[in-house]
Amino acid sequence: MYSKQSQLSKVKKDNPKKMTEAEQKAFRIYIGLSTRHICQLCNKAMIQDYHHPIFGCRGADKDDRCQAGCCRDCHEKCHKDKHGFNLKAVEIGNENYQRWIKG
Repeated sequence: MYSKQSQLSKVKKDNPKKMTEAEQKAFRIYIGLSTRHICQLCNKAMIQDYHHPIFGCRGADKDDRCQAGCCRDCHEKCHKDKHGFNLKAVEIGNENYQRWIKG
């Protein structure tokens, strides 16, 4: 089994924002366990989705390092950017990644 640091070092060199499929799976498992599978945006419902707040359809490179665990309702609000949900998701997503890499 590889350490988290060795897995992170294998991220594509041409785009450090991209994670391998295995890294994404491990990261999402970490998010779910660290939040007890409760939506990080409303803190009420169960996590059903993982939102990439920095996504390609807005002209940015999708950043796999920035993800927030959310329920379906909050995920839809993020995509519609209702009530600043996407900005909140960016902050949470960045915090998730920083905690994950510190182990």
